[in-house]
Amino acid sequence: MSFFESASMATRHILRAFALALQLPVDYFASRHDRQHFILRMLHYPPLPEHLQAGQTRAAAHTDYSSITLLSQDSVGGLEVRNQQGE
Repeated sequence: MSFFESASMATRHILRAFALALQLPVDYFASRHDRQHFILRMLHYPPLPEHLQAGQTRAAAHTDYSSITLLSQDSVGGLEVRNQQGE
C-alpha cells in the first residue's frame, strides 16, 4: 500500500507538471483524474535464455491506454519502445 500511495502521489505531481509545462491551470489534468482509477500491476519476468525461439515473445507489443504510465525497472531492464516509424 505504501508503494501504491507513493506512485499515486507521483502521478498527481506529474499531472501538475504537465499542466504547468503546457501553460494550463495547475489543476487542469488533476481535476480530470479525480477518481483515482489507478492500476498497479507488479510484473516479474524471469531472465531469458540468450536467444529466443522465432516468434517467442513475453509481453507482446501494445499501446498503454491510460493518461500516463509509471514504469519502474531494475538493472535487467527489458522495456522496448517503438516510435511511429516502427523503429
